[in-house]
Amino acid sequence: MRQALKAILGGLAAVVIIGSSMALADPQPAEKADAKPAPASFRVPYQLTETKHILVRARINGKGPYHLVMDTGAPALFVSTESAQKHGLNAGPDGWAELDKFEVEGGPVLEKIKARIETPFQVSGMNAMGLPGIRLDGMLGYTVLAQYRIELDLTKPHMIWTRLDWTPPPPRPILDGGQAPTELAAMGSLMKLLQLFMQKRPEPVYVQRGFLGIQLAEKDGGVFVEQVLPGSPAAKAGLRSGDRILRYQEKDFANLRELHGLAAEHAAKKEIALEFERAGKKETVTLRTERGL
Repeated sequence: MRQALKAILGGLAAVVIIGSSMALADPQPAEKADAKPAPASFRVPYQLTETKHILVRARINGKGPYHLVMDTGAPALFVSTESAQKHGLNAGPDGWAELDKFEVEGGPVLEKIKARIETPFQVSGMNAMGLPGIRLDGMLGYTVLAQYRIELDLTKPHMIWTRLDWTPPPPRPILDGGQAPTELAAMGSLMKLLQLFMQKRPEPVYVQRGFLGIQLAEKDGGVFVEQVLPGSPAAKAGLRSGDRILRYQEKDFANLRELHGLAAEHAAKKEIALEFERAGKKETVTLRTERGL
């Protein structure tokens, strides 16, 4: 029965993109095109839930993280009622809240955008059953996704989001009061009822992700530092653009994906040893991770 429910839930949302692992990634420098400055691009980490929905993390007005599934079938950014109350996010009489700042892990930032404070039946049902393996706080839909060109390769731990010079129009209600059809709304209640007859998974334990403040790139058969965020642990340790990373915590790795996997194991406030090569000389530095999203 659980497998069947997963298959049904997977088909309910046309999810396109969401992600994983560590907070090494900062905004990716954009290449210049002709006389006009190129649009900003970002490496956005994502993860796949156990139901194979793509998940990203974000902060709203500096609070979070919020765990949001990316869904091209959602007309807007939805924040569940429970999560909004938890973080003090209040909706107006029309059910919408204007956000001062919406920050997606990896760098994309939008200001003065609206979020619908409502719990979609898909989110309610999946949370009730514990199916995703993590508690969902809402859905990332059209009004945010349409402002970026998004490149997704599911063999990599991040997506590339490139800002577009376009603001999508606000969604228009097609139903009286903006309520979902009774048949769809009933599905969320049905899933909650089914949960009574099935074993619910334990609530996940959230561990704050460690942040190093470096952007890496794979080239010439190695992994190199591409950019160092000012004031970050990497900057304080003296890492520079062009340094080649050789070992992480005295462990070897074959490529950037393996290095991301090693770094994802470490939470904030941990000592990390990095061996690197600069101008033909090998050195080792110790960094203390800070709190990521």
